[in-house]
Amino acid sequence: MKKYITIIENINGALAEFNKYIKDEYKIEELDIREIENDAYFLNIREKRWGDFSFPRNRDVGGVYFYFGYNLENPDHVAIYIGKASYSRKIGHRLWSHFRKMDEGKNEHQNLFIKNGFVIELITSLPFENEGTLCLASSLEEHLIRSVRGDNISLFNSIGNY
Repeated sequence: MKKYITIIENINGALAEFNKYIKDEYKIEELDIREIENDAYFLNIREKRWGDFSFPRNRDVGGVYFYFGYNLENPDHVAIYIGKASYSRKIGHRLWSHFRKMDEGKNEHQNLFIKNGFVIELITSLPFENEGTLCLASSLEEHLIRSVRGDNISLFNSIGNY
């Protein structure tokens, strides 16, 4: 899982920048790199079927969620999808809508979730438990999509695209 540390550090750096403009009581927590091996924090879905797991970290609230993957041809090339769940959907519903579709087509690559040539391996989120902060989810999603960059890092999505 160490291959995702650079992306997580980029996310945390972008969060620190974003939080400069937010009152202390509304600041968004950074991702805890020390929890990279903890399935309750960074859920590892590699080689699991749809019914084999439940989504981590407060799936019944809004917030920003992430899934991390690596390239089938070049495992050192990693990618991230950054999404948001705000007023109309919760994190669990948004993840379900993504992974349910991927699960339907599985079988060619040993039960792996694959998107755009990348194997999805980890899922995590930044839950917004305070409803007063849900309005920040869209802004944070865009900020992170624009900020997370690096060598051998790809984005599954761009602003406004699924």
